[in-house]
Amino acid sequence: MPDRFELQLNNRFSPAYSISSSGSGLLMLNMFFMMPGLLVCLVALHMYPPLDPRMPWAFMLGVYLLPVAVHLLTWILMPASMAARPWRKVYISACLVLVMFSAFLFLNGRMDRSQASQVSTTVVRKNVYRGRHGTSYNLVVTSWRPGRNFEYFGVGESAYDRAQVGKTATVEMHKGYFGLAWHGPISPE
Repeated sequence: MPDRFELQLNNRFSPAYSISSSGSGLLMLNMFFMMPGLLVCLVALHMYPPLDPRMPWAFMLGVYLLPVAVHLLTWILMPASMAARPWRKVYISACLVLVMFSAFLFLNGRMDRSQASQVSTTVVRKNVYRGRHGTSYNLVVTSWRPGRNFEYFGVGESAYDRAQVGKTATVEMHKGYFGLAWHGPISPE
C-alpha cells in the first residue's frame, strides 16, 4: 500500500502539478493552530453574550475560515512550488487575531461598570433543539430596540420551563465597556 496519495491536475491556468496527501495533512495541522483562539472566543461569547451575536460570530468564523479557504485555493490552483508558502505563520496570526478578539469581548463585559438595566418584554415563542451533542432551549421575545420585532435568547432548561408564551420576561442588559451591549440572565415571570 502506498504511503502517499498523489493527484495530477491539469488546467488551463497553470501547468500540470501534483498534490500529495502530505499537503492535506499540513492543512489539517495548521487548522489546529487556530483552535485555541476559537475556543477562547467561544468562552468569551458564552460568558458575556452580545445582545446581537451575529456580527461577533461572523467575525470569529470569518477569521477562522478565511485562511483555510485561501490555503485550499492556493493548494488547488497554484503549482506546488508556489503553493508552498509559510502557512503556519498565517494560521498562527489568525489564532492571535481570535485571541485578541476574545480579549475584546471579555474586557467589554468584565470592565463594564455601568448599571445593569432590567428590560421587560413578552415571550412570543419557545423552541427546543435536540441534537447529537445535547439540547438547547431558546426563547423569542418582543424587541425593545427600534427597528426590530424580536430578540432571540438561548436559556437554560429551568428558565425555559418557567417561560410561558404571552407572559412577561425580564432581560438584564449591560451597555458594555467598549459599547458592545451584552445581556445577563433572562427571568421569565
